[in-house]
Amino acid sequence: MTDFRIVKHCAMGRDSDIMLSPVSGFWAGCPLSRVNPEDSAYEIFDDFTSFSVGDTTSKWTLDHTNSTAVLVSAEATTGVGGVVAITTGGVAEDFAQIKVTSTDTGAPFRLLDATTGRDLWFAVRVYVSSIADISFYFGLFNQAATEVGTDNTGALHATTAIDGIYFRTLNATPTEIDWGCAKNNTETEVAGAAGTLAATTWTTLGFKYDASQQAVIPYQDGVSLGYAMSTSLTNFPDDQGLTPLVYIKEGAGAAKVLNVDWIRCIQKRLA
Repeated sequence: MTDFRIVKHCAMGRDSDIMLSPVSGFWAGCPLSRVNPEDSAYEIFDDFTSFSVGDTTSKWTLDHTNSTAVLVSAEATTGVGGVVAITTGGVAEDFAQIKVTSTDTGAPFRLLDATTGRDLWFAVRVYVSSIADISFYFGLFNQAATEVGTDNTGALHATTAIDGIYFRTLNATPTEIDWGCAKNNTETEVAGAAGTLAATTWTTLGFKYDASQQAVIPYQDGVSLGYAMSTSLTNFPDDQGLTPLVYIKEGAGAAKVLNVDWIRCIQKRLA
């Protein structure tokens, strides 16, 4: 859990009584809402030491067809903590996605505001059992997105209202991690094959929104991938609240498993 430890081991920010990461790279300058969150920043973070879905009191909602999401021991792969195993049902076009339950939080993250933007960091650590006949999405989406992918290609769903910023892999190119955004079901792929996905290997995907530059920068395993996403893009989701979501869909064949070690999204409050 390298990225999380980098964030936890941080110094106290003197000016605003918040915890700031002293490191360079992805987490540099990220506020941690531990001391005075109402004045500095707010976040959704889950290390999955517990997990439940299925009712309005659950933190997470599971949308799916013939699929499950359950807490499993992480000792075999990470050594500590918990992992949510999202497993498809073994039938062509089965899918599953978890997202934060709307009745608990709404969709709390916005990358543009009427007055000013606010810096934001999103990251998720994942491990996939196979990359054959499968597609994935990882990122921030509007909560009306009940299924972000469509058919066995994994392309963005054409009929479900979708706004988001995300990484994704398509069934036809399973090792290539694409980087893009969508607004009102129409997407812009900023970069195809921005990163690489491998089976049975942990990887951390993240992006940070730099309000001063009006751009979103993607990272993999703490390294910038380049490919800045400008907020001026026609399909940038500038009018919707967004929330963390991860998605898996199988094209055909045996059941597939997406393991999620942790998810974090944190955003500075308006001054």
